[in-house]
Amino acid sequence: MRGGLIATWNDQDILAGEEWDEEIRFKTEQADLIFLLVSAHSLNTDYIWNVEIEAAMRRHEARTARVIPIIFLPVCGKKKTRRAITFSRPRN
Repeated sequence: MRGGLIATWNDQDILAGEEWDEEIRFKTEQADLIFLLVSAHSLNTDYIWNVEIEAAMRRHEARTARVIPIIFLPVCGKKKTRRAITFSRPRN
């Protein structure tokens, strides 16, 4: 990003043949700021829910990273909606 103060990464940066699971876990553990993209699809994907969201929220609760949720699509009617909406509320 501008001035070299922020380095960005997303899973589209993973090259063909690389160990994607290992890379996602590594980057999640290294991030200071995690934008959590919440959608109906992400709430229905076991890997995203059990690995990515779990790791992000664990780090957020430990105050080793800041999670900023971004809700892209309505998630009403999904079993895990209550937790997803809770992520989006400020805690102050």
